[in-house]
Amino acid sequence: MLGRHLLGGPAKIGVGANRAAVAAAYFEKYGYVDPRSSTSYQRLRLNKVESHLNSEKVGAVILDDGMQHWSLHHDLEVVMVNGLVLWGCCHLLPLGPLREPLTALKRADVAVIHHADMIGASFVDRLNFSDHHIFQARDVDLIRRRLEELEDKFGSKPVVVVTEKDYDRDAEILKGLYPFKVLVLCSALQFLSQKGCTEKGFKKLLEESLRVKLRGPN
Repeated sequence: MLGRHLLGGPAKIGVGANRAAVAAAYFEKYGYVDPRSSTSYQRLRLNKVESHLNSEKVGAVILDDGMQHWSLHHDLEVVMVNGLVLWGCCHLLPLGPLREPLTALKRADVAVIHHADMIGASFVDRLNFSDHHIFQARDVDLIRRRLEELEDKFGSKPVVVVTEKDYDRDAEILKGLYPFKVLVLCSALQFLSQKGCTEKGFKKLLEESLRVKLRGPN
């Protein structure tokens, strides 16, 4: 999915259980730019990034779910918070959704609240930073049987809606649902202005946080 969205750009996508080993392999293959050198930092500044895009060298590594990867050094930590459920039951896995205690948020440089358009501005302000039939299954025969039951019950063919991420996980299995229609739900990140916070301001915040982290104490 990421490969499709980032096609034609400078990003390189690595997948593997050992993230450090994957990154090291990319460094060896493409080379890298040390962001802690003053000259490299100037080239990597967000408002001058165009001059760096033609280089094959790796200038930054972005990890999904990287905050819990304690063995790797982090220059910048961005936490995504689901505005619809926040911390859930506030318990750690496996009793709840949290991977670390809430005190770990103190390590974060930036917190982004997603689904903000669905919770209302008044609720965001208080934050410190028809019938649907839903079922979960990956067995195509089980899904087909459930769809046929719904068709018999309501007299019309149900439509299967999956996320783009789930579609890319196993697109072939969805072909086995024919003649039922399968729709893929795609989403995109959109910044909502709140208390003067805009997309431009978010990028400026990232740049300033990186500047402080990379340059270190004077």
